[in-house]
Amino acid sequence: MRLVVAGLVALVVAACGSLFPTPPGSPAFGSDIDVGNGTDLDVTILVNGSDVGVAPAHLNTTIPADRLPAKPWSVQAQTASGRSLLSFKVAPGEVFSTTGPGGDTTTSGAGSRVDLSCGRLDVTVGGPMLGPPPEANPGASGDCDP
Repeated sequence: MRLVVAGLVALVVAACGSLFPTPPGSPAFGSDIDVGNGTDLDVTILVNGSDVGVAPAHLNTTIPADRLPAKPWSVQAQTASGRSLLSFKVAPGEVFSTTGPGGDTTTSGAGSRVDLSCGRLDVTVGGPMLGPPPEANPGASGDCDP
């Protein structure tokens, strides 16, 4: 009988696991940095001042959790010459996804976007950014110089 009860408790806990937010630092939602690089530039991603990876031009890239320090993060995207394109901060607990008992999901992420004359750059933690498509020829002359 104890074995049956223990099995049922384990089943209920497993089924309800999504009711609780993913603990900070575990390899799950919000642990990676996603880069949508629609520009003509190879972009270096820095976290807390350290190079953690390069997002090649016209590719989506993920910087995996095993290459990143513990949060908080100061995230920056730079050109090959070191020019900053965007930056943002990620605090512990800021990025999460929680599913409630009714199946409704609440998410919070962090990120930044810049539209250049050679394309759009999105750097996000915890899912893609929403918003309008880039306008025809946004940005300023010279903004895509390395």
